[in-house]
Amino acid sequence: MSSITHIVIVESIDRYDEGADFYLKTIIKLQNPVVPNHAIRKHENWNLSDFGLTRVQMENFRLQLNTI
Repeated sequence: MSSITHIVIVESIDRYDEGADFYLKTIIKLQNPVVPNHAIRKHENWNLSDFGLTRVQMENFRLQLNTI
């Protein structure tokens, strides 16, 4: 089963035709992984909404981030 175990805060993104370069600010390991509504099949997601989280899951996710 797929789950979100880490969150990365991105400082900036340089996009170009074949992809993008991400400059990271920090990497956060979640104490409690978040399980989305579907399998995570791609290693790269541009937004949290790409994971198909419900409003309740997003709120729980925000609460977890506030405790870090």
